Amino acid sequence: MSEQKGLRAKVHRFGSFLSGMIMQNIGAFIAWGIISASFYRPGHDQYVQKIVERFLNPYVSDDVTHVARGPMRKLGPNVRLIRPAQMYIKKQGTFRITSPE
Repeated sequence: MSEQKGLRAKVHRFGSFLSGMIMQNIGAFIAWGIISASFYRPGHDQYVQKIVERFLNPYVSDDVTHVARGPMRKLGPNVRLIRPAQMYIKKQGTFRITSPE
């Protein structure tokens, strides 16, 4: 148990060290982004056009109405969470949740 606390403390110290490096230089990162966006406009426009074209693909549909639906409607029989679980149960015959001890 104490070994886990020691590891956790080391990870936290390392994370603090990394975030300290970023926070000291955040102004430089923001300035670099603004300057590079100002001088590299053609490449940026091509990137934006590429992303917009992805949304114009008629074979991709992800309706925003899914977000606004109630929880019981979101958990329908063919959604991303429920359908794979049903397929697993059908193949394995059972589903059991175990505690991570």
